[in-house]
Amino acid sequence: MLQKILCPLDFSNHSRRTLDVAVNLAETFRAKLILFHVVEGVQGDEQFLILAITPQEIEERLEREANRRMQALLEEIKANIEIETAIGAGKAFVEIIKKAREEDVDLIVIGSHGYSGDIPHILLGSVVEKVARKAPCSVFIVKNKNNAFRMP
Repeated sequence: MLQKILCPLDFSNHSRRTLDVAVNLAETFRAKLILFHVVEGVQGDEQFLILAITPQEIEERLEREANRRMQALLEEIKANIEIETAIGAGKAFVEIIKKAREEDVDLIVIGSHGYSGDIPHILLGSVVEKVARKAPCSVFIVKNKNNAFRMP
């Protein structure tokens, strides 16, 4: 029986579809839903010395924006379930797995992004793959209907 569901979100259009699936599952099983966003740290070297804003300030702004967007999503959800939100910082797949362990979740509902040839989708895909392989629970991957598979 599902009692806790973790739904990592990146605030993309596809993550909204993933959220809808997670809400539906939480309603069906009367499970608690944990919405989770990871702010990945700014990485670089001495080139950041020329910036007028520090990497820490950038991360703080990203976290504030993530909290704002999370609250906006909560206002949109029309469901009679317990929902908790959380913001993490670090490598996305590591933080998602840590959160799943800390909360002792029964299921992770995460969006999949098909390969489109650009770097963000390749990196995001690897996050989903790592979560699926290393998670302490089952992982439900929500396919992006807009990405077509091309046979090799």
